[in-house]
Amino acid sequence: MRIRTYNVGFGDFFIITKGSDSLVCDCGSVSKPAIEMEKIVSGAKKSILDSSLVKKALITHFHSDHISGFKQLSKKHSKYFDEVYIPYLTTTDRKTGRKVLLEAAFFMYLVLDKKTLSHVLAKNIIKSIELCLSLSSSNKVRLLSEGDSFNIGSRKFKVLWPRKVIDFPSVLVSKLEEVEKAFRGSEFLALKDNFISLFAELTSDLSGNATRAHMETIYDKMTKVLEKASDTEILTRKLINDVRSILSKGRNTYTLFSRSNNSTSIVFESIGCIDSVLMTGDIEKDTTDLIKFSLPKYWVVKAPHHGTENHYSLNLPLGHNILISSEKHKKYGKISTAYQKYTQKVCTCDNKNCDCAVPCMLGTCLTNPSFGHCDLSLEFGIKNKLKLDARELIGVDMGSGLYS
Repeated sequence: MRIRTYNVGFGDFFIITKGSDSLVCDCGSVSKPAIEMEKIVSGAKKSILDSSLVKKALITHFHSDHISGFKQLSKKHSKYFDEVYIPYLTTTDRKTGRKVLLEAAFFMYLVLDKKTLSHVLAKNIIKSIELCLSLSSSNKVRLLSEGDSFNIGSRKFKVLWPRKVIDFPSVLVSKLEEVEKAFRGSEFLALKDNFISLFAELTSDLSGNATRAHMETIYDKMTKVLEKASDTEILTRKLINDVRSILSKGRNTYTLFSRSNNSTSIVFESIGCIDSVLMTGDIEKDTTDLIKFSLPKYWVVKAPHHGTENHYSLNLPLGHNILISSEKHKKYGKISTAYQKYTQKVCTCDNKNCDCAVPCMLGTCLTNPSFGHCDLSLEFGIKNKLKLDARELIGVDMGSGLYS
C-alpha cells in the first residue's frame, strides 16, 4: 500500500493505492490558484488514476479546501470514479432530534449573501449529491458512518466516524430555533422539511438499488423545492433581513456551522501487521476525544485539520509518520508543536508556519517548488521508504523505485 501526499497548500489531496486500485481521499485547496490546482489534479490523473483498474473517491466533508479539485475534475472528466464515499449528512442532534447540518445549510443557502463563507459551505452541502453523481460512473455513492467499511484492493478500511447521532453546538441549534420563529406561519418551513425529507430519501436510494430515473425524479423535486423557497412572495426582503440579523448575533455563525461540518468528517483506519493507517479529515478536537481508535499508535496518521494547534487533541493516537497538508492561513494559525513527538513528518508547509524546534527530516518537507508530492510506501512494514518525486513537474519518468 502506498499513500501519496500532494502539495496543494491549505487543503488536502491524498491518493492511497493498493495493487491496481486507488482511492482519492479529498481533493481541494483554498490557497492554490484554480489553474495550478487543475495542473496538480491532471498530473495525478495521468500518473496514477488513469492506470488504476478500480478508482474510488472519498470526501471527508464539504469544505472547499477538500472538494474544489473534485469540482474541477467533474467538469472535465464526468463519471470518472467507480464509487464515491461521503459522510452521513442526515446526522441528528442528540438533544433535539434536528438534522442540524442540513437545516443550517438550507437556511444559509437561501438567505445569506452569496459571497459569505456560510453561503459557500451551505451550497457545497446542498449540492453534494449532485457533485457525487457527476463523479460516479455507476451512481455508486455511499454515505459512511461509524461501523461501515470499504476496500481498496485487498485492504479493508473501517469507518470510525461520524456517528448518526451527535451533539451539535447548542448555540447553533438555538439560532436555528430563532430562525424558525421568524418564519412561523410561512410556507418556507414546510418547504424546508420537504427538502430534508427528499434529501434523506435520495441518500437512502443511493445505498440501495434505486434506478437512475427514480433518483433523478427525486433530485428534480429537491430542485423545485429550492426554487419555490426562494420565491420573493415566500422569502420576502423583510424575512431575509430578520434572519440575517438573527444569524449575525452573538457567536460567529460561520464558525459554528463550519465546526459542525468538521464534526461529521469521515475518520477511517486500516490495521495491518505493521502498516496501520489512520486518516482524520478535519475532525474537531472535542470529537477526537469521542472516537474509539483501535490502536494507541499507527504507522501513518493524518493530522486533523492541517495540523493546526486548535485541532490537536491529546487523545489523537501517535504515529511513526504524521501527514500534514498545510500552508500559512490568516485564520487558523500555526502547526501544533505537539507533532514533534511523531517520528517522521511529511509536511507540505515551510518553517514559517510552525514553531517546531526539530525540523522535519531531510526530504520530507515539500517546500521546494520542484517537488510536487511525497510518497510513503507501506509495502515493507518497518522498512518504510520515502520518495520526493518531481516527475510531474519536469515531465521525466523517474521510475517507480523508492529512495532509501
